[in-house]
Amino acid sequence: MLSRPYSFPDGPLGKFFIPFAKYMEVDKVYGDPTIPFGWATSTMCVFENLLLVIAMFILHPKEQKKATSHKFIQASDLLVMLACTIQWGKSVFYWLVRTPRCVLLCLRA
Repeated sequence: MLSRPYSFPDGPLGKFFIPFAKYMEVDKVYGDPTIPFGWATSTMCVFENLLLVIAMFILHPKEQKKATSHKFIQASDLLVMLACTIQWGKSVFYWLVRTPRCVLLCLRA
């Protein structure tokens, strides 16, 4: 999403995004660049990946040098759990938004 319109099939980077071109035919939210939900979830993915990089490459090596036993949860574990929780919540929210019942309730309001 964040590399649009360059990643579209006719864009200069389109040859690297062939699977996404097929996915855009199925998922209309992903295929339509004007829907802000797709941009928001893509931006949150960048934030999640940043949390994972910090946890794996900065905090975890420092904690491994200091720890003699792993009887407690370390800060890197908490960051990974936070990133996974954000991903899970985003997936549940996407499912709720795309569920026909939710769509009908939103249209009624």
